[in-house]
Amino acid sequence: MLAQCHCTHSPGRTMLRAVVLASLALAAAATPLDANGSAARRALQAKTCHAVPAAQCGTKMGENTCLKCAAGTTYDCEQCCPGLKRTTVGGYSFCEPGKGPAPTPPPSPPPSPPHSRCAVTLEELCGRAQKQGATVCDNCLKTHWLQLQRAGCSFKTTEAFCEGGGPPPPSPGGKYECYQDQCYEGKGTLSKAACDESCGSPSPPPGGTYECYQDQCYEGKGTLSKAACDESCGSPSPPPGPGGGYTCYQGTCYEKAGGTLSKAECDTTCAPGPPPGPPPGGDSWETYTVAGMQVQSVVGGKNSSDYEKVIIMLHGGGETGSMWPGFYSQGWFGDLTGLKYVFPTSPDHLWYQSYKTPGCGLLNDCAYNLSSIAYKASLVRALLDQEMRAVGNNGKNVYLAGFSEGAQMTGYMQLVNLPFALGGVLVMDGFPLPPLENMPGASQAAARANASYYADDMKWIIYEGSADPIFPEKLTLDTWNGIFTALGCSTTMKTQSIPGMTHTLVEQEFTALVALVRNGTLPSDA
Repeated sequence: MLAQCHCTHSPGRTMLRAVVLASLALAAAATPLDANGSAARRALQAKTCHAVPAAQCGTKMGENTCLKCAAGTTYDCEQCCPGLKRTTVGGYSFCEPGKGPAPTPPPSPPPSPPHSRCAVTLEELCGRAQKQGATVCDNCLKTHWLQLQRAGCSFKTTEAFCEGGGPPPPSPGGKYECYQDQCYEGKGTLSKAACDESCGSPSPPPGGTYECYQDQCYEGKGTLSKAACDESCGSPSPPPGPGGGYTCYQGTCYEKAGGTLSKAECDTTCAPGPPPGPPPGGDSWETYTVAGMQVQSVVGGKNSSDYEKVIIMLHGGGETGSMWPGFYSQGWFGDLTGLKYVFPTSPDHLWYQSYKTPGCGLLNDCAYNLSSIAYKASLVRALLDQEMRAVGNNGKNVYLAGFSEGAQMTGYMQLVNLPFALGGVLVMDGFPLPPLENMPGASQAAARANASYYADDMKWIIYEGSADPIFPEKLTLDTWNGIFTALGCSTTMKTQSIPGMTHTLVEQEFTALVALVRNGTLPSDA
């Protein structure tokens, strides 16, 4: 049924500083002052207790100070690290420097202490943004805040990172910069020629170009550094065998044990095939490239510029944008007059990378390569921005739909990436990606801190097959409903289960999409 609730509109993504300070202000407001007037300190320290081994004990209050957390409570520490004393204020127990047992000599530092992991992660995710100034840097930190926290980063560390990374001085001969595939003169660092040459190409993925596929690391179009890939993947990248060691996969050469090609042979013979030709009909088809993605599009009628609305459709994992013209040929898109359908293909045919780790399921972040989600979202965003400029720069004239992995990315884009509402969103057999899958049951403040948009002018249709073996129907729909409940947003949303449908597409979904685009209507209640 339709879920209706009312809340204030979000102005879009806020700066990281504002998010953190607002969270601290809420915590302080909810904490009664004690005799020492220490509500502010309690707000800063009231974090979930994390016990650490003695080898990792620190001396700074609030960071690696507890050896044993108290049972039956989320926050209290029962046994402090050597050299720290246990203090109880207003019913909250924590560890702070003071008179206590003499500290034992510290052991050798662990191989990857938290501060080192934080520094590496900061540089991999936001190193390029740091060089573009504090505003761009802060936006990058906000986008990757969950990953940075897991790497041991604190607000103080990340704030100093951005404050120390002002924009570099302009290079001799120009002050141009590239923004949304166009060159602008102002405070950039490029000459006009350099900007014209580089603008329009996708930004390199954060961290590197390695990816994990079937427990092996490959260099190509991934998002990981080699060290990070070797550490997280089931086995490190093998050296090439004598006389070969390379293999061709989906138009890209990879080093792989057992590969039979030399690098020169692979580079010569491995290339993606030409896109399939357009299906017959009286509509206008085009192919072009945006952010490294091959794109196929169709506009109703003979005039390729005669349209008012754009529908971007994201393919399933392992598929290509060429999966959609088959449905066009069946007439499932209906009359295309005034419409443009856009079918991009992800460079590696995936919208994110997943890990088949024991104990990591759909609701666990460890099942997903989080940086790959953010990187692929940046490619979709580049395409969306380009298509939106052609329809008056109005997000309400753009619609986003997807199947399977494409459906997952569709939901991520509207709630985590975009600071405005699209004309509508269609999710066909897709489970929420991180951080969305963690929102059900969370406080409204926590959920909104990880969302880019949650106002009441969105329109969603979520279809799920009752017999879907990939994304279980009840878990999938319950999670989506829990997300909107946690956000407290006044969304117009329709979730619908299709009896007997597996992980596939049916004409009913396309009929609903056309009605959403043409009339702004959602499917009627069954």
